[in-house]
Parts: sequence; structure tokens; C-alpha cells
Amino acid sequence: MSLSVFVFLMLFGSLIMTEPVMQAWLGHNATTCPAPGVSRELLQVATFLSAFSGSTDRVDRDRRDYREQFFGSVLRELERAVGVRAVYLAVRERDLAAR
Repeated sequence: MSLSVFVFLMLFGSLIMTEPVMQAWLGHNATTCPAPGVSRELLQVATFLSAFSGSTDRVDRDRRDYREQFFGSVLRELERAVGVRAVYLAVRERDLAAR
């Protein structure tokens, strides 16, 4: 996930972030990297945003796993309780009808 976000940001940024735009946002000329069309600032921003997106993806997966573990047992207990109640009501209704 992080790698795909990084590649997207690098491609998108190298296409969209022109020299005048970078100079207006940075207040100075962009620092060039050995790669053509890539500035050091773009590399830093893409790295930060891709690392952040990867960490939030991991947190979401951890929450989902915890929710499944916790609610899985709760749902099984709830299904069992509802099933027992349905049997109880059926037996009670049968006994009342027999009287």
C-alpha cells in the first residue's frame, strides 16, 4: 500500500509541481535530486505521506481484526441465547396450549 501511494505521489507530483509553483510554495527554488524532474522536497513529502498512509492502513487492519475477535465470540453467545429463548417460548406455548 505504501509503495503504491509513494509511486503515485512521485508521478503526480513530478507532473503537476512545476518550477513556478514550487517556487511560489517554497519561497525559493526547489532542491534538485539526481533523478530528473524530482525535487528533494517532492521526495520528502511523498515519503512522509506514503509512510503515514501505510501506518493508518495497519491501524485499520488491527482494529478490524480486534473487532472480529471480540464480536465473533459475542455474536456466537448472542445467537445461542436467542436460540435458547426461541426453544423456551415454543415449549411454553405448547404447554399453555395443552392446558
